[in-house]
Amino acid sequence: MSEDSKRKLFEEFSPVSTEEWEKKIKTDLKGTDYEKRLIWKTIEGIDLKPYYRESDLENLEYLDPEGFPFAYVRGNKTDDNDWEICQQIYVQETHAANKEALYALTMGATSLEFIISDCRIKDPIDLSNLLKKIPIENIRLNLYTTSNPLDLLTFLYSEVESRNIQKEDIRGIIGYDPIGDFTVTGNFKPSDQEMFNIALELISFTKKNLPNFKFLALNGKNFKNAGSTIVQELGYTLSVGAEYLSAFTDAGLSIDDLTPGIQINFAVGSNYFMEIAKIRAARLLWTKIAEAYHPKSPEASKVYIHTVTSDWNKTAYDPYVNLLRGTTETMSSSLGGTDSLTVNPFDSIFKNPTSFSKRLARNIQIILKEEAYFNRVIDPAAGSYYIENLTNGLAVEAWKLFLSVESNGGFIHAFRKGIIQAKIEENARNREENIAFRRKNFLGTNQYPNLNEEIAHEVDARIFHPQVHKDPKQEVKPLTIYRATEKFEHLRLKTEHFDGKAPSVFLFKVGNLVMRIARAAFASNFFGCAGFKIIEGTGFMTVEEGIAECYQNKPDIVVICSSDTEYELFVPELLAKMKDQFLFVIAGYPKEFVERFKDMGIRYFIHKKSNLYNTLQQIQDELKIG
Repeated sequence: MSEDSKRKLFEEFSPVSTEEWEKKIKTDLKGTDYEKRLIWKTIEGIDLKPYYRESDLENLEYLDPEGFPFAYVRGNKTDDNDWEICQQIYVQETHAANKEALYALTMGATSLEFIISDCRIKDPIDLSNLLKKIPIENIRLNLYTTSNPLDLLTFLYSEVESRNIQKEDIRGIIGYDPIGDFTVTGNFKPSDQEMFNIALELISFTKKNLPNFKFLALNGKNFKNAGSTIVQELGYTLSVGAEYLSAFTDAGLSIDDLTPGIQINFAVGSNYFMEIAKIRAARLLWTKIAEAYHPKSPEASKVYIHTVTSDWNKTAYDPYVNLLRGTTETMSSSLGGTDSLTVNPFDSIFKNPTSFSKRLARNIQIILKEEAYFNRVIDPAAGSYYIENLTNGLAVEAWKLFLSVESNGGFIHAFRKGIIQAKIEENARNREENIAFRRKNFLGTNQYPNLNEEIAHEVDARIFHPQVHKDPKQEVKPLTIYRATEKFEHLRLKTEHFDGKAPSVFLFKVGNLVMRIARAAFASNFFGCAGFKIIEGTGFMTVEEGIAECYQNKPDIVVICSSDTEYELFVPELLAKMKDQFLFVIAGYPKEFVERFKDMGIRYFIHKKSNLYNTLQQIQDELKIG
């Protein structure tokens, strides 16, 4: 199409002002409240409009390079949007971990994350065995340990020297984070001052011997996996970072020496656009914090961001849905500009993942790179009216929270006072309530369960029911790391273990055809979330027709499924003939008759406003399940 043709085409459409759009929307709403119908009030405290226009970008300060510390806001990359594909490996035995690492590298991983616990690496020989044949100069190497990080670094340096590798070629991190450990254990070991002294030694060692190896991780993922909002995850992670920067600069180090050695670890959830904006906002705010220390080099405003798919929103039932969640989270991470990414295997939250599930996790990233080209365009969200406003909204709210923590004496002081735990727990309770009432759906768990699924034989109790070791010297209450659907899964597991068989629910479908089918479907979905065996009644026009079939199936629960008006006739008749033989439930909430039915002994009415979890738990308790 020629330029003249294009001009003529657009001349046919006159511009529409925001005022005209708003007038049209209000007309279409026909008096309905605009705020209630079209404004999305998020748990992050950000009100989102139904649409955004170019004019919505005009007052976003960070989009003006002249008016804001702009370096690295849009990412660290200059040529493409590539990121490291990271494989996480738990080190129980060095030979097995080495074998898994080598295989992962041949299958597409470009970064390795070794989780080393219980002093599995005691000397340079142990580390050499772990890293045998691994080209550590060509990959990103991440070492996480809860003890002796300096020893581990010295072992690594010995390995580098023994291989005659240029020390500048070693990239990665010794994932030391004493404040992060404090948030999940409740105490510093041996003390906060000693921890900072260890950190200072790590800084000195890496600067001299491994200059491109990072020495400090900020584990924002802990907040996410405790049920925080995205604003809390951002604000508290920044507060932890500021705590470190303040302590280390007070010790005489410059900002230019510190920020190149720091990495932020975020967990990414299923809130697609919010998670894209979170990563962008994190870089923006880190730039703002770094600039407060007057760095000599703009590189000091740069931060390396590693993301990992969140555990909080993953489910043990219908676990293949986790693949879909992991895919959208990978997309959010890459579009937000993550520098490296770990996709957890879909089954890792309830058992030791298989080689198949690990392969799928890697392949999610490989497909998005090699087939969808997500690694080609730098900051693809730039200029999006919606995402730019999300980025700004998250930055504004997270900065308010950050300043609030600072006004309370900084992160450690606020955590010791219990302020941070209380805020996160409050949000977690609200989210749990939304799940219980199914305002937030988890496919296969609190909505549309697979009625034939049983997982008790697959669950590894050490993973699914992790032991919480309470330290008698615990200084403060730690964060509770958990998953959103744990309570529902425990309900269903109790059902699976009930006397070798699941209790049964008979759907007594009677009367109006449309209503009885609809309410039977609702009841089947409702009780299926606790793993009850559902028996579909044939469907009857009279109570008498259904009684024989009900007795034949010998159910534990009978759910009466009919229309509100017909309940007045059917419920008294059914109870008169079968009241003391079954636990009766009514599908729906016939307001006119509820009190009358309660007087007759009906205690359970299941409907769209029911608390699914509490109702199922009460029924399990009544049936003495578990």
